[in-house]
Amino acid sequence: MNIFNYFRQSFIKYPHNTALVVDGSQYTYEKINEYSGAFSEAVKQMGDRSPFIGLFAHRSVTAYSGILGILQSGKGYVPLNPKFPHSRNKLILNLSQINTLILGKEVQSEAIPFLNEISRPLNVIIDFAKEEVSPELLSNKNLNFFFINKEKISNTVEGESTHAYLLFTSGSTGLPKGVPISHNNVCSYINYMFERYQVIPSEKFSQTFDLTFDLSVHDMFLCWCSGAALYCVPEKSLMGPAKFIIDNKLTYWFSVPSVGMFMNRFKMLRPNSFPSLKVSLFCGEPLPAVVAESWQNAASNSIVENIYGPTETTIGISHYRYNATTPDVNKTLNEIISIGKIFSSQQYKIVDEFDKEVMQDEVGELCLAGEQVTSNYLNNIEATKKGFVRFNDSENLWYKTGDLVVQDSEGDLFFKSRKDFQVKILGHRVELEEINLCIKSIISENTVISLPYPVQDGIAQGVYSFVLSDTANKEQEIIDQCKQRLPDYMVPKRIIFLKELPLNDNKKIDLKKLEKLIPTSNGR
Repeated sequence: MNIFNYFRQSFIKYPHNTALVVDGSQYTYEKINEYSGAFSEAVKQMGDRSPFIGLFAHRSVTAYSGILGILQSGKGYVPLNPKFPHSRNKLILNLSQINTLILGKEVQSEAIPFLNEISRPLNVIIDFAKEEVSPELLSNKNLNFFFINKEKISNTVEGESTHAYLLFTSGSTGLPKGVPISHNNVCSYINYMFERYQVIPSEKFSQTFDLTFDLSVHDMFLCWCSGAALYCVPEKSLMGPAKFIIDNKLTYWFSVPSVGMFMNRFKMLRPNSFPSLKVSLFCGEPLPAVVAESWQNAASNSIVENIYGPTETTIGISHYRYNATTPDVNKTLNEIISIGKIFSSQQYKIVDEFDKEVMQDEVGELCLAGEQVTSNYLNNIEATKKGFVRFNDSENLWYKTGDLVVQDSEGDLFFKSRKDFQVKILGHRVELEEINLCIKSIISENTVISLPYPVQDGIAQGVYSFVLSDTANKEQEIIDQCKQRLPDYMVPKRIIFLKELPLNDNKKIDLKKLEKLIPTSNGR
């Protein structure tokens, strides 16, 4: 099934219900269906044989109706992000082999630098007037502009593409890894969550995530499959959304724990301050017990759940419900809430370094299989072979998460650490080696080590990088160049130059001693 049909079925049942509230405007299912149909018709007129269409739009009606239009046309969408460096958007555009891009008016200025560097023909679909297009873009001979006709819409739903979307995660080789997620993957997730929460048309969903973060798919399609309304939280309110929740009487909340931690720190989680909330979900980072408790007190009528799941397993694949009546019985490890149990519709194993299943209470790597789990990385055979395996005793294809977990006697899981040098920073999965390679390319030094800095309530706040070098300190120059190549959350807060690295008794680099060199203050 094409996941666009979740929206289409709600449009047929509830055409006059509010589907989207964004940038101060409300749009019904009927109106969004018209916009989607116009984008779908435009995509089909391009005659593009690629399975993916690009989307460069941000927190706008163009962004959300553009996604629906791409899906309706039988293609998968590839979101780009105006917060990313221009070089990264260009890289994603090229790695995904996109030939057609929907461009939102609100991000036109951010598009100019990387679109002007594209050295091949690119179709650009526009839903605003030609007079409003930048002359700099119009003069680019590689760009073929198509201005949609909102009177000419498609009413059909195509089913050509296997994949619903393609997202890029941080890669240890220095290149992002493309993760293609199929319609079947998403349907398995949405159907499970719909059954779990029994969503009704009167609900009001938050939308806090950028479209390059797969948790945004939960917001959109669990909402739209139910005839409910999606409320896009304005950029200025993302870290302090208390007023937005109250003013709009939101009923479903979903964010990274960092948002709750920030709100708690600034006294925004007052008891019973969010009475309208019914369901509050957190995902993307470890959930500190103190945040879960504070949010539960603020949203006293809401269930609070911790969700876990890598991009490769489609949004989320385990859950743990916080016990509001008896907080002391909630399961934690190092003051972090359990990630709970794997969805009953999916499969899991916990294995040791030899791929043998471990016993209860033993630490091992979590491996996942089932309809939600994708099968490969885009055009990356080496990473696919490493990440997706078939164990001797199973016909399933298993994804090796790299997450070390432990399971208790009741089957609840607890996250311990990463197996590799991958960390979560503000909800984003980051390969530290990608940062190291970026710095090495800037200063031509062989030894660069990046570490997350200080972990507050179980959440890494950023990265510090150590460089073994006798050269003069060029800290700000390196950071400035990193900003041109890496997303903001991956840019080191400090570059610390060392003439020698601390070693442990085994003559290996002593990471604990390096950690002690990280300033306790976040300031420069």
